[in-house]
Amino acid sequence: TASTATGYTFTNWTKNGSVVSEEATYTFTITEVEAGAYVANFTLNTQTLTIHYQYEDGTAVGDDTVKQVNIGSTYNVVSPEIDCYVADKLNVSGTMGVEEVRDTVTYTSLATTGIDERVVCDSLKWMDGVTYYESPNDPTYTLTNASGCDSVVTLHLTIHTSPAEPTLL
Repeated sequence: TASTATGYTFTNWTKNGSVVSEEATYTFTITEVEAGAYVANFTLNTQTLTIHYQYEDGTAVGDDTVKQVNIGSTYNVVSPEIDCYVADKLNVSGTMGVEEVRDTVTYTSLATTGIDERVVCDSLKWMDGVTYYESPNDPTYTLTNASGCDSVVTLHLTIHTSPAEPTLL
């Protein structure tokens, strides 16, 4: 009888390379001449490793990584780099057990936002190059932050009109 070790499945018995039985229990008589001619063959079991990559809002970054990993073997998968995003797990690693492994890597944006709150008299020439004479409807301007990513600034502007100068009569 061929006994399997953890992580393996019995495949067959062979004699001089030819399959003689696919049953784990097989009876045969060995003569001195045939010693070593019978071989119990085993297959190493695998399990599925699936890594899902997503943005903070849950939308998929791209295709999942799906690999077959031998049970008992270690795995280490490096998370792909995405410009202006950082992964919560730089790699996914472990030892494959008898159950499939599913893991998720979430990417957080390195982009920044800000508000430029202004109260002025008459007008303001802002960073976008526009001179505002009336309070606009929250214009935005995009800069590059220290990480090399977008930094979106929103202008909240209140413009007060200066009182007219008195006229002498």
